[in-house]
Amino acid sequence: PVASSDSGPATSRSMQGTAPDGQLRVLGDSAASGSGLVVDVELRKFFDYHLSAVGEKSIAAIRAETEAELERRLPAAAAAHAKRLFGLYLAFKTALVDLEQRPELVGNGVAALRARLVGMQQLRAQYFDEREAQAMFGFDDAYDLDAISRLEISQDNTLTELQKQQALGALDVARSAELRDAHDAPLAVLR
Repeated sequence: PVASSDSGPATSRSMQGTAPDGQLRVLGDSAASGSGLVVDVELRKFFDYHLSAVGEKSIAAIRAETEAELERRLPAAAAAHAKRLFGLYLAFKTALVDLEQRPELVGNGVAALRARLVGMQQLRAQYFDEREAQAMFGFDDAYDLDAISRLEISQDNTLTELQKQQALGALDVARSAELRDAHDAPLAVLR
């Protein structure tokens, strides 16, 4: 079962005529299985859609409107769970701004990229349990780690071109089907 997909009122002028990204889903009998809220990347996309109004509206106004939308579209227990996660997500995003100011995380070098990813994961663990973090961020983390690993290999001057090709091939083999599909999607569009 999927919660109502109508978009309701837009939260800002730039969002008028748009539908929220992400799907809010509730599975099973919420009385028997907790809130029944499906916690996944779709829920995070829904949060990000509403947060895209930052600059047009205050965080407090966005939070109030988003929470009202969650209450409107979800059963009470699922709405309460989603509102709790949204509050944690807001706190995480605020802390992330501070994290990204650390000098060792600035720049586009491989070491800084890896340090940012690790720092972000460690920060996330302060707000979300392992299951929530994996559900909402797991794919993005895997995608980013794959990209950083590929960059490290390509920039490793101690490897020959053949060794680099072999290392990249090993990453290709180890890639999940989901990552492979995401990597191949632009090629499919071009074809």
